[in-house]
Amino acid sequence: AGSAAAIDPEALAADLRVTLGSGPLFHFGDMRIRGLDRYPPDLVLNFSTIRKGDPYDGQTLDQLVRRLNATGYFASVQATIDANPANAAEAPVDIAVIEAPPRRIDAGIGYSTDTRFRANVNYRDADVDGHARQFVVDARLEETLSSLALRLTAPPSAAGWIDSVRAEVQRTDIENLVTKTAVAGVRRQSIDERNNWDFGAAYYFDEQSPQGAENVSSHALYIDAVRTWRRTDDLIAPTRGYNFALQTGAGIPGASSRGFGRVIAQFAAWHPLSRDYSVSVRAEAGAVIASSRDGVPSALLFRTGGDTSVRGYAFESLGVKNGDATVPGRYYAVASGEVTKWINDSIGIATFVDAGNAVDELRDLNHLALGYGVGGRLRTPIGP
Repeated sequence: AGSAAAIDPEALAADLRVTLGSGPLFHFGDMRIRGLDRYPPDLVLNFSTIRKGDPYDGQTLDQLVRRLNATGYFASVQATIDANPANAAEAPVDIAVIEAPPRRIDAGIGYSTDTRFRANVNYRDADVDGHARQFVVDARLEETLSSLALRLTAPPSAAGWIDSVRAEVQRTDIENLVTKTAVAGVRRQSIDERNNWDFGAAYYFDEQSPQGAENVSSHALYIDAVRTWRRTDDLIAPTRGYNFALQTGAGIPGASSRGFGRVIAQFAAWHPLSRDYSVSVRAEAGAVIASSRDGVPSALLFRTGGDTSVRGYAFESLGVKNGDATVPGRYYAVASGEVTKWINDSIGIATFVDAGNAVDELRDLNHLALGYGVGGRLRTPIGP
């Protein structure tokens, strides 16, 4: 609303004064939704964590737009608040949507240094029953991993929970170990990404065929709960803050070939050191609480190594030796530190150090594999 600068040439000083006219504090009011034809307004409202009367926050509104765009129901979503100061106490939120065609097929080919060449096909029907339930079929064929997954997902409830049913079969051939896994289960997840709850129950059937060792099979009725805290400046491309996730679960005795407990903790943090330098750290560890890994499905045990864990080692090459194969163990730990020099807003050069291993005895975690190196970094609109 006003500004002034009083200059003192002899003292080489300036006294700066600014009067801000920010207007009244705005609060969220009712949501006004336009563009719906196939779906009811509750579908949009149930994806929102905004409550009437909450202080206006632009980041919260942007996150709602991202969440709706990612659902598969809409081709476009825009949201704005009524900026009239007269409505500041309960400012209406205008949400304009364009509904997407309910059926969609995606197909592609790609290459990853972990799993090498791959092809995938994904079919989605966002309204398979006329009540906004989504049906997804995902098929992947890779050199080391093949899978077929089916998932049926209900729209969120008024309390903010999304329920789903899934079934998947998977075959892997990694480090001389062939695994065949079938799983069917149910999950319930909250919509709030920053304070997320995730509960599930699933039945696993698993067969391991290590080269040079005896084949083993196992099954488990596994229940688990995951709590995730995200305290970052941006959910897609964080530059400051931290994420922490804690998962606990159990294989139910009597319904499993072996009763067991399971816990995983994951932490990641980002911090800018200056305009041109940033640092990130990551640490995670997990344990299967049982007297032996025998009878525990391989999907619930641990291997590590590869681009997203210990760089410099082949994908899932760190684990327990069994015959000529590397099989998953009951414990794992991974830690990483990285410093990036940003050349401009999008391109950087990073130096990193990783350490980790997967073992069958806790004392063996004293022997961690070490990886270090230099790499390029690129910021894109869909993440780093």
